[in-house]
Amino acid sequence: MKLLDRTGYASNDYVVVHSFDLGGLVGKDVYFMVSPNARLGANPNSPIVGVLANDLMGAYDTEMDFASNKLNYFSPDHCDGKVIYWPADVVAVVPYRTSRPGSARRDSHLRLPVTLEGKELSAIIDTGSPRSTISAEIARDLFHVTTETAGTTPLGTIENNPDHKVFSYGFGHLSFEGVTVNRPQIVVLPDLVGSKDPANRFRTGGRIKRVDDDFGPEITLGMDILRNLHLYVASQERKLYITSTATPAASP
Repeated sequence: MKLLDRTGYASNDYVVVHSFDLGGLVGKDVYFMVSPNARLGANPNSPIVGVLANDLMGAYDTEMDFASNKLNYFSPDHCDGKVIYWPADVVAVVPYRTSRPGSARRDSHLRLPVTLEGKELSAIIDTGSPRSTISAEIARDLFHVTTETAGTTPLGTIENNPDHKVFSYGFGHLSFEGVTVNRPQIVVLPDLVGSKDPANRFRTGGRIKRVDDDFGPEITLGMDILRNLHLYVASQERKLYITSTATPAASP
């Protein structure tokens, strides 16, 4: 596999893969960003050499069947709504976007509304994260959950700063248009993005925002929640079809 930039020379920021084969689907001259993590793929117990995001996957419809450990790709050329082919009692149909609110710039994450204990939040799907997370500010202001709340589990601090505590808490239920995950254990993270980042406190003017201001989602859905779901991403419809991995009730 020969990696070149647009001019035919190696690049520190991105490379071009002239031929990329994924399950029989072949892409030509596919751009990949180069990870700053020099040890990516070095762990023999986790031989991951890269990450596939929606900039590549968005060219197709994608089915994520976590119960069967399968990732299936389909042509997006189909009638709207005609995508779920597996048995399911309830199907949630949720619109998604791939840009931050107020921005037209794509960042390749799937952003969608979810409901946590009756309150609607903005979420992103992150299959690369083993744990789901929520902003400490949101946990405190909407759910009155802090480090002092009964039932929380301390998970340490960030950079050994006692003011930046990390903990987990078992919320009641999280749902998508009728598909519900009960008792999700979600990690509560301190708010350290944009203006709240202690290493990013300076501005050049009162009207200028940092690139990561308002970047963080209110909640990130990791694999601890996603493994309970069966997902179909309809790229042309810009909708996410969601069912539970639980076996549907048998027909009478």
